[in-house]
Amino acid sequence: MSITEVFCPICQINIPKQIIKQWPGYRLLQCNACGVKYADPFKAASADWYAKFGIYESGFDKKYPLDWRHRKFLSLNLMLPTPSKLLDVGCGTGNFLKAAQDHGYIVHGLDFETRRVEFGTQYYNVSIEVTTLKDHLMAGAKGRYDIVTFFEFLEHLDNPIEFITEVKRVLRPGGMIGLSVPNAERTFDLSDYIGDYPPHHLTWWSKKALRYFLERNGFTDIQIYEEPFDLRRVLFLRIKTGIEQAVMRVVSGAPSRDGRQRQVLVAKLTRETKNIILSAAIPVGLIAGALFKLKGIGLLAVARQVN
Repeated sequence: MSITEVFCPICQINIPKQIIKQWPGYRLLQCNACGVKYADPFKAASADWYAKFGIYESGFDKKYPLDWRHRKFLSLNLMLPTPSKLLDVGCGTGNFLKAAQDHGYIVHGLDFETRRVEFGTQYYNVSIEVTTLKDHLMAGAKGRYDIVTFFEFLEHLDNPIEFITEVKRVLRPGGMIGLSVPNAERTFDLSDYIGDYPPHHLTWWSKKALRYFLERNGFTDIQIYEEPFDLRRVLFLRIKTGIEQAVMRVVSGAPSRDGRQRQVLVAKLTRETKNIILSAAIPVGLIAGALFKLKGIGLLAVARQVN
């Protein structure tokens, strides 16, 4: 395993880094100080990149069920004032916001994609706006919220320290955060899945690295939870059907949005059929995970801002 010297974007310590893996145009480094793994170069994907690969084309018109990170967060007793104001950054279509509202939170969401926001405001009847956290802060949101959530968001950022600083500014004194990231210590490697390599994901977090990052940036009372092993989800990501791959290649080269949407519909139906078939693996995964102490795909963390 070779060594390089690159400034760590998480702990900002310039010590030798291990080169873990390489992709075309990128390499995966691990910081020996904070433990985080990160992409080099450390640059987020552009809007053109997302449009080219069509990763989110099928996510604008569907009421997604809550997944593990949402359900776990809502089950926690966070000892917050009632009612509490909650901001969800990168809220998507707002399925979590709706559930949080039903749990008594006063909710507001931010997302960069207009179609997601239109869907969420229409079908979930929750408050969402198309803006960034920085612009929301500049519009007068300082100290407005009791809790800020950002699920599956941190790993996409090329400015994580700047972002967490903005989060602290919109929190009231002693406010809390809730976040989720993929688990870098999961049992099965998924780093070749299109959703988990750069420029889509730029950081890979272990429990140790995530705790280090939060403590270093002014949070305490940190609790980190591992997602239980889910064999169905692992198989869903690792098994690629020929139809699915062919359709996504067509999507990437489709000359028009209408053409991409038609092809994405086929891909979506293919994925949903695969998901139904793989549901039979759920009980097997639960038993295997318990017996062999297999680690799941995600991490959820909650923490309180230091006064």
